[in-house]
Amino acid sequence: MMIVAFKQPLKWYCPNPDIEKSIQAKKPWCIMVLLQNKNHPTGETKIYEHITTQLSNYHELLTSRGGLLAIATLMQKLNLANLIDKYFVQPKSNRGFNPSVFVNSSILMQHEGGIRLDDLEHLKKDKAITKLLGLKNIPQPDSVGDWLRRMATSGVNAISLINKELCRIALKDIKHITLDIDASEIISNKKEAKKTYKFNHGYMPMVGHIAEINHVIETDFRAGNTAPKAKNLEFIKKCEDNLPDGVKLKNLRIDCAGYQKSIIQYCDECHIKTQFASNGRSLRNNC
Repeated sequence: MMIVAFKQPLKWYCPNPDIEKSIQAKKPWCIMVLLQNKNHPTGETKIYEHITTQLSNYHELLTSRGGLLAIATLMQKLNLANLIDKYFVQPKSNRGFNPSVFVNSSILMQHEGGIRLDDLEHLKKDKAITKLLGLKNIPQPDSVGDWLRRMATSGVNAISLINKELCRIALKDIKHITLDIDASEIISNKKEAKKTYKFNHGYMPMVGHIAEINHVIETDFRAGNTAPKAKNLEFIKKCEDNLPDGVKLKNLRIDCAGYQKSIIQYCDECHIKTQFASNGRSLRNNC
């Protein structure tokens, strides 16, 4: 095991302005414990030879969630909080949390490995990461659940508009894109989960990716027993509708579930190049 410290911390490691001031004053602000002597961040200095006190006597805040710093910085650079508050329904009371508080907390929770709302408690209890990221308000799991239920359809529409804005930022000057669509299995123990074609209980949402930027442009949440070939053309058109203005679908890649007459005709009419594949074998490829 090795203990390392940052000699010249980079700005993006510190979304919290108060911590930024500490760094500018050249005060030590964090250490990191690594299990292997490789892949170290730029600017670190090995100090394990010079530490004479036991780690249990160290009074500074420690966290195992340092990876969230990169996610939080990206969210900050994208101005994600303002986008969320712009498109989601605002609280009716002045005492209510802004929508960005619920969404940002959930994003960080999922990126640190959480799979249920109760995992928000891990963030709330981590004083080091909440201080470093400037997380003054992390809602209770029950509050997040109530908020999600209140948002319902309006929340789905808001996410679609926010995703369109993020897609525009990521695409930059790209005007023609390649769309990959596929059904993705999500295994679940919920009572209402249906058995998928892989014989697992869960769900089978359809997901559309923009290949050039590895960005999810659209999803269609489906029951586990929904056939992967169901409503594929409608989904393709929905993906096109979600593209930013001036961006066109040029190439479509899909597995054998999409090898349908209606899809082929539509793509030929719209001059969209297609590639259909089955178990690594191309059924049609004019991309």
